[in-house]
Amino acid sequence: MALEIRPIPVLTGIDAERFIEEAEAVERNPHTIELALSQEDFERMMSKAQLN
Repeated sequence: MALEIRPIPVLTGIDAERFIEEAEAVERNPHTIELALSQEDFERMMSKAQLN
């Protein structure tokens, strides 16, 4: 039995404009990364990892 081919989703309207704006912003400054963790959370996570 063959599997149905699903259509590829296409962004339109406001969603497409927002995606393009964000993609262009990343192109202008590719080294900017927003972290979801605070510095304290990151340090706590790394101390628990017990890297050797």
